[in-house]
Order: sequence, then structure tokens, then C-alpha cells
Amino acid sequence: MLINEITKANLNESNVIRDVAKELNIPFAIAMELSNKESSQGQFDKDGNTIVGDKNLKNKAYGMSQVRLPALKDVNRLYGTNYSLDDIKNDANINAKVGLLYFKAQGDFYGATDYIEQLRGYNGGPNAIKGDVASANSYANDIFDKAVMNYNGADALENFGLNEASPWELLKRKVTPVVQKDKYQRVAEKLHAMLLRKQKENGGVFRHALGWYTYNIGTSYKGIDHKVLHQYYLDNFDVVVD
Repeated sequence: MLINEITKANLNESNVIRDVAKELNIPFAIAMELSNKESSQGQFDKDGNTIVGDKNLKNKAYGMSQVRLPALKDVNRLYGTNYSLDDIKNDANINAKVGLLYFKAQGDFYGATDYIEQLRGYNGGPNAIKGDVASANSYANDIFDKAVMNYNGADALENFGLNEASPWELLKRKVTPVVQKDKYQRVAEKLHAMLLRKQKENGGVFRHALGWYTYNIGTSYKGIDHKVLHQYYLDNFDVVVD
């Protein structure tokens, strides 16, 4: 379930997404946030007309998944389906299925190894999978972050195996590890120095748990996730406070 109520005006859309995601073994959290990102209005507008995007392009995008003709052709070719433009314009279920099949194809056929790479491919095509397209990277990170943070219970992304990865491992899937590791190392060193000073000043008695300190240090630096900082500190330093 969503931690906050689904903000879609048409709650039936979430049911469509849930059913198709389950059929294709795709996390509902990813599938729903992908749809939210692509079309804030869902499949149809208030007058019942199909939502149309990319109007400046020859091949426009349609419906809740904003499917374009090249993606539709790819899905039909790769999965042996025979969907038409009319199908994706007029049938929300087919639109969702073609969109999520195109997402799935990034891993099944184009070499994507995780959700971040699949989302990059969905947005920028297979050439964007490895992180060479800035707009696709931003798109993927935004959806992934919301999928991680906004869902719990049976819909939590961790139910698809992400519980085995630390926050630092999840971060490494999204950004250049060397650059980010240097940043987290510097902040963690400042955190450790501060904790050692407090340990000396207070005779080893701390007023707060480690999470309190990592939150306050982490949120004071741009681009630092305090949860990642917490795990990075635990993994790389001799901890002086629980």
C-alpha cells in the first residue's frame, strides 16, 4: 500500500497497473511511479480523450505509459505481440502492458541489469542504459527514489530482493561510485571526528543514537543521503556510538 494516498484522480488506473505489473513480475512500486511520471492524468483526460504527449515529434506518445510507435514496434517484435496504435490509444490495459513490456525488454533483450538501468532505457532507449544520457539518468533516479520511499507493506520494493542491498549499494546503482564514495568518505570523516570529540568531552556518554548524528550531519550537506551516510559509516569506521 502507499504510505500516502494515491494522488491519481482515477484510482482505477492503479488497479490496471497492479494487474499488469503482477502478470509481468514487475514491482508495483516501480510500475506505478513510472505511470505517474509519464502521465499525471492517466490514460484519458476529463473529456475522455486519450492523453497525447511529444506533440512536437512525428511519433507522438499516448496514454498512461506514453507509448510511442517505435516502442510499440519493439514490443511486438520482441514479444511476438500484435498490438496497434489504436489499441494503445483506446485501451488502458493494453497501454499499460505495452509500456511495461518495453520496460521489461530493457533487461530481457538490451542488457539492463537492474531497475535503474531499465528505467534509463525506457526513457532514453537502449543506448541510455549504461548512464551516458543525463536526462535519462535523472528520470530513472526520480522514479526509483519515489518507488523506494513511497511504498510499504506488500508493495514495498524490498520484496523484490532489494532488502539484500544496503543503502550504499542502492546508491551505487544510480551514480558514479568513485565520485560519490569520495564525497561520503569526506563527510563520514567529519562525522567520525565530531563523535570522537564528543566521546572525549562527555566521557563516552552520548545523548543521542548514531542515527541522530548521521541525520543532522547528512542533511547539512548537499547531495548526501543521511541513510546512505549512516550505512557507509557503519561499514567503514570503528563506531563509537550505537
